[in-house]
Amino acid sequence: MELQYGVDYNYWYELDKDKLHPTVLEYTKIHYYDKETEQFVIDSCNMSYFKHVFDNTMSLFLMPFVSATSRNAILNRGIMFVASSELFEELLVYNDRKRSVIDIGAGCGNVTAKFADSFEKVYATETCSSMQRRLEARGYIVLDVNEWTKRSYDVVACLNVLDRCHEPLKLLKHIFNALAIDGGTAIIALVLPYHGSVEEGHFWNSQKRTSRYKRKNI
Repeated sequence: MELQYGVDYNYWYELDKDKLHPTVLEYTKIHYYDKETEQFVIDSCNMSYFKHVFDNTMSLFLMPFVSATSRNAILNRGIMFVASSELFEELLVYNDRKRSVIDIGAGCGNVTAKFADSFEKVYATETCSSMQRRLEARGYIVLDVNEWTKRSYDVVACLNVLDRCHEPLKLLKHIFNALAIDGGTAIIALVLPYHGSVEEGHFWNSQKRTSRYKRKNI
C-alpha cells in the first residue's frame, strides 16, 4: 500500500510473535490497514480548517459549564474509530447467536453502529447524558451503568473503556458474568501502553484502584 502523508500505516499492525505465549498465538489473527480504516484517516486529515476553528472556539466557550465528553457530544466531534466493520464481522464469526449485544461506554454510538445491524437488540451504557441522547437517537437501548449487569448478552463489547474506569478488573468480572450462559463473546479493545485515567466533571484523575494490581495483570 502506498504511503499516505509520509506514514506507513501498516506499522500499526506489526506484531512481535516471539513475545506471545504459544496458546495465545494459536488464536491470534493479525488484521491489516483496510479500506474503511484508510477512509477514516483521510477524512480526519482533510477536515475543514474552519470546522476546527469553530469547534475549538465553542469548546472553550462551553468549558466552564460541561465536561470534555459533553462538549464532544454537543459539537459532534471526538469520533472514535476502534476497528472497521470488516474486522468486527471477523470477530463475531466466533458466535452464532446474535440475539443481543451491549456496548459498554458506547459514547456517541458510531463504533456500536459498525456491528449493531447483526443483532436483534442493541444495548449500551454511557455516563454522559449528552452521549446517552445520541445513543437513544440511534435506537439503542441505554441502560444505567449500575443496571446492565442484571442481564445477559450474546456479545459484550468493551472498547477503550478499561483504562477509563476506576476498577478495570471488576469491570472484566462483570463482563464475564454478563455473557450468555449458552455461549457468549466478549470483544475488548485496550489502548497500550496502559495509562489509566478517569473523567470526573471537568477533571481527569488517575485510576483509584490500579495501584493494587500488578501492571502485567492489566
